[in-house]
Amino acid sequence: MLGSFDQDLRVFDPGTTSAKAIEIRKFIKKSKLIPATLYQDSFGDVWIGTISNGLFRYKYQTKQMETMPGTYCNDISSIEEDLQGNVWVSTLYGLSKYDRTVNKFTNYYSADGIGGNQFNPFSSCRLPDGTIIFGATHGLTFFNPVNVAVKRSFPLYFENLRIHSKIIKPYQGKTIIQHLTYNLDIQLNYDQNNFTISFSALDYSDFERVQYSYMMEGYDKYWIDANKNREAYYSYLPAGSYKFKVKMTNNDKSIIDAENSIEVRVSPAPWLSWWAFTIYFLLSSCVILLFIQATKRIKTTKKLALMAKYEKEKEQSINKMNMTFFANVSHEFRTPLTMVSGPIATLYNDHAITVENKQLLQIVNRSVNRMLKLINQLMDFNKLENYSLKLNVKKTDLMSELNQIVDIFKINAANKHIILNTHGFEDSFFMFLDADKLDK
Repeated sequence: MLGSFDQDLRVFDPGTTSAKAIEIRKFIKKSKLIPATLYQDSFGDVWIGTISNGLFRYKYQTKQMETMPGTYCNDISSIEEDLQGNVWVSTLYGLSKYDRTVNKFTNYYSADGIGGNQFNPFSSCRLPDGTIIFGATHGLTFFNPVNVAVKRSFPLYFENLRIHSKIIKPYQGKTIIQHLTYNLDIQLNYDQNNFTISFSALDYSDFERVQYSYMMEGYDKYWIDANKNREAYYSYLPAGSYKFKVKMTNNDKSIIDAENSIEVRVSPAPWLSWWAFTIYFLLSSCVILLFIQATKRIKTTKKLALMAKYEKEKEQSINKMNMTFFANVSHEFRTPLTMVSGPIATLYNDHAITVENKQLLQIVNRSVNRMLKLINQLMDFNKLENYSLKLNVKKTDLMSELNQIVDIFKINAANKHIILNTHGFEDSFFMFLDADKLDK
């Protein structure tokens, strides 16, 4: 098999001198295809190491090309297979071991005893006793894979939940949560959004070398470096659903990185829940409806008020016309009565008139004056409508005024054989009054 810059691989047949292309460029994600090393293992599979694009494996039996992620560095230097069938891959940063039984890579660094991290291209071999040698910038790294200790893997668990600095036990209060080791969801009320989650690797012997990072997915934008601290504190976390994630690693890479997560849900406050907003919507709708009805009612009231004002003004205009007509007619009555009053006075003063006739003329004169007074009263009624009528009060004998009014009716009463008697009018009773208004 042959590899060249930015070209698909070729399988060369020496017998026919022909070459068959094997597609690999369609798997390339970065830049160009730069083959660094080719290696065929004991199973017949071909491993292709590249610069910047990592490791590939071509299976002859199935004729399939596949990417092999898992190496820490994508710049491959050299490839070797040990006697157990594991594939060792050196890179520009670290050494990787592919375990065929579990289909997984384990990475080793200078902290694991390999001397350095940067390995040279095409610089590797396997000795007959199984020792593998890799050349690097720091010199030779050689080891027997049988003696290489397996990197440890420890599970990462959540430990406790503390709300307002108080550890919450299973089903305590309104918080529904079992021990966090079981990774059940955390359900918090709106007033429990100040809390602390503690976490740890199960192997406490290496706790000094373990470092943690955490992130509340949906709230935090970046991973938070907790260093050796095994707690994450959140204050006033808004209502919603989140995923709390924790990563574990160590500087010397002696353990396999681990990650764990747990669901966290914070319920909204009652006044911010969906049913509260439904009530707000209904109340707002009622207020708006009442406002519309009130506006319509006000408009109707104003319209009725304008109509009533118009009717009142119309009625006042008609009344004014009537009163003007009534005043004019009263003036017309007053003129002939005044003319009658003059001759009666002349006859009354005539010495040829008998005493009895004078009495009759006096009664006629009183009646004429009475009619003039009534006419004046009708004209005063027009003044009353115009709010221009005023009192004219003076000290007067009430009994004398009443007797004058009664005397007008005595002769007519006698002609009709009606006896008209008065009681209590004999004496005098002075008081402040308007005689004209009393007569009315």
